[in-house]
Amino acid sequence: MLQTVVHGCIDIPYVTAEQSMLFSLKKKELPEQTDPPSLPIVELFPSGEFPEGEIQQYKDDNLWRTTSEEKRGLERLEKPVYNSVRRAAEVHRQVRKYIKGILKPGMLMIDLCETLENTVRKLVSENGLEAGVAFPTGCSLNSVAAHWTPNSGDKTVLQYDDVMKLDFGTHVDGHIVDCAYTVAFNPMFDPLLEASREATNTGIKITIDCCTPIADCIQRDGDRVLWDILLRVEVHDWAVDKLRALMERLYIVLIIRDLEGNLKALGIYGRLRSTLTESGIDVRLCDVGAAIQEVMESYEVEINGKVFQVKSIRNLYGHSIGPYQIHAGKSVPIVKGGEQTKMEEGEFFAIETFASTGKGFVREDLECSHYMKNFDVGHIPLRLPRAKQLLATINKNFSTLAFCRRYLDRLGETKYLMALKNLCDAGIVQVCWIVTFRIETIFRVFSSWRASIENFFEYHEMTDDRRLRFAKIKLVGLAQMWCYGLEGHIRRLELPWINKWLAMKAKLQEKYMPFRYPITDCFVKVCEQHVNSRPISNVFEECMQRLDAISL
Repeated sequence: MLQTVVHGCIDIPYVTAEQSMLFSLKKKELPEQTDPPSLPIVELFPSGEFPEGEIQQYKDDNLWRTTSEEKRGLERLEKPVYNSVRRAAEVHRQVRKYIKGILKPGMLMIDLCETLENTVRKLVSENGLEAGVAFPTGCSLNSVAAHWTPNSGDKTVLQYDDVMKLDFGTHVDGHIVDCAYTVAFNPMFDPLLEASREATNTGIKITIDCCTPIADCIQRDGDRVLWDILLRVEVHDWAVDKLRALMERLYIVLIIRDLEGNLKALGIYGRLRSTLTESGIDVRLCDVGAAIQEVMESYEVEINGKVFQVKSIRNLYGHSIGPYQIHAGKSVPIVKGGEQTKMEEGEFFAIETFASTGKGFVREDLECSHYMKNFDVGHIPLRLPRAKQLLATINKNFSTLAFCRRYLDRLGETKYLMALKNLCDAGIVQVCWIVTFRIETIFRVFSSWRASIENFFEYHEMTDDRRLRFAKIKLVGLAQMWCYGLEGHIRRLELPWINKWLAMKAKLQEKYMPFRYPITDCFVKVCEQHVNSRPISNVFEECMQRLDAISL
């Protein structure tokens, strides 16, 4: 028991020599994190209280949530949940710091992912569904926007000119922390990274916590609001559109020149402006998207001497997060014009921004590496015993958390692809498709098609006529796939032709068949769009060289 000596109005604790020595020993016993990190977070914080992150205080009409005893009582009831999230967040922070220190060109992507995930497992004290990795590590490169992780045996290497989106998550008791950042070694991409970082910070901070009460206030005092105040606002201020939208709700707008009217109008305007720049509850998700787009698209980036405007990806979103549910139903857009859905009290959100030098649109690839059990699925009868066995493994180890084939391999599962496909076809497991831009998809399909012809000719003795017919069939199928899939959208880009494609087209015509399909337009426009991109140029030159080596 500590003895206390009263000194004035301040209680100063009096500590004996024995107690002082005991405290110093306890302080020395507290461990520090190793390098590389290996100590569980619970050992670094034996009190069970984990560090708090940045807290945005309530403002204006939501300030009562801070002073209300009832609200503070409800907050205390949520303390175990917040503490679980903070534990997962501290794990994420330490792993993120460690990985940033070891990242370098030349690393195998699979080694990077396994190092990261194993570090998470150590620090979070992995224990079945109580704590562990929340979803597979996404390490999407270049024009792959999201949801790519290497499968076992993948030999992809991180290059100096790559732009990698590193996305990983941790969870404690199902409370998920989802955080991602972009890595680029070439300083040429720094403006692109800065645009995404600033847009993300804007999305976190820009909310409208009391827009509706103020709108009602303006509507009641519509005859006192000055229209010319709006006309004097900077045209670059994204809040102008919001203010004008509110003004449209007024029945009558009069220009009042008296001092009292001006002061009242300025006061209303000031309150409304403050709500557009502070955090709180009841934010409309469309307003978050508008703010993100405004910041994102104010940046430009110069790549190989060509200047590109940074654009927000209009069909990628942030999302709400629930217990054991990475996508809980609400989407946070990163462009303006979204739905009027509001953030509600007690919800968790991942504000995710995607910056691009392209057209601001992505598509789902034909490949997948992430899987996840459907959160709302009921009982579905399965006929394959192997599918039932695999589902039991998924329920035991992942429940509704995302997983990948590497995770199944780690659990000792073998020959499970047919069973996994059966679960996907039945709707029990949903596929998280890899999200890419069109350029690499087209070149990858073309390269795989050419390689398949080479391998077929290598292992089968064929006459020249049979080889020609085989090549024609492959070309027809490939051209039809492009024509009905990707080429239609790329045609709308209206980009000019390039001379290098004409040379490739001539070689194809000479070796295989007369070109009668719109595949040519597809390649022409894609190559022109990315002619200054070094990785794509390398692929193009490789295509030319390997094409020359083919003999019929």
